[in-house]
Amino acid sequence: SEVVTFLVKHFKLRNRAEGVQVGASLLVSHVFQSATHAHHFSDDRMLFRLQIHAEPKALNKWRLWTDRVDNPHVTLQACKAAFAALQTAHMNAEGRVDYVALTTDAAFQRFQERVCEFQQSPVSSMAENERKAFFINLYNLVVLHAFAQAGIPQNNLHRYSFFDEVGYEVEGGFLSLNDIENGILRSNKTAPYHLSRQFGTSDKRKGLMLTECERRVHFALNCGAASCPAIKNYTPEGIEDELTLAAR
Repeated sequence: SEVVTFLVKHFKLRNRAEGVQVGASLLVSHVFQSATHAHHFSDDRMLFRLQIHAEPKALNKWRLWTDRVDNPHVTLQACKAAFAALQTAHMNAEGRVDYVALTTDAAFQRFQERVCEFQQSPVSSMAENERKAFFINLYNLVVLHAFAQAGIPQNNLHRYSFFDEVGYEVEGGFLSLNDIENGILRSNKTAPYHLSRQFGTSDKRKGLMLTECERRVHFALNCGAASCPAIKNYTPEGIEDELTLAAR
């Protein structure tokens, strides 16, 4: 199959039998899936789809996460540090990041796999201040990840769809950037240029909403515009003071 041919060439394997072994391992790890829902891998003419292409809106679907799940705040800090290192490695003298080159870095693939852990992160059981800090930090990470993986919006129409369509899968449900900002942090407000509240009446994601609209997130969220505030790290224990300071 073409898949085995690619694996042998890409991983510099000795023969096609090794290619089949690698393919079977990737299938079990959910890096890709069978287009016909087959549960085995062989060198036959079979069709496969990369997991990240199965649900293109969710940036953290490089594979399905079946490993241990750490504290979401710890995972988020590790992912932020990994992406910051990538930015530094691909930043020119003027401070501009080459996101095209960044995505070809082997460290970016490791980052893509690490953020898959958020698929299973238990955020609904967090206390309110924990959720507030977590989702502010996550939003700022998702924007940067989206710039690298999906591209930077080039016009108003693209920006409009960008915030509705890109996001992460968190605790089994998809959350777009607008879901995080207007659904969760602003306690289900209507997003700009939209006609209805972010979450419908029966939307299960309403369980993640803050009890009241946190208006200070305007001074904490960075959507990539030149006028946005600098990205900072927000903590569960200091979130109230940190947001008040950011708003000054």
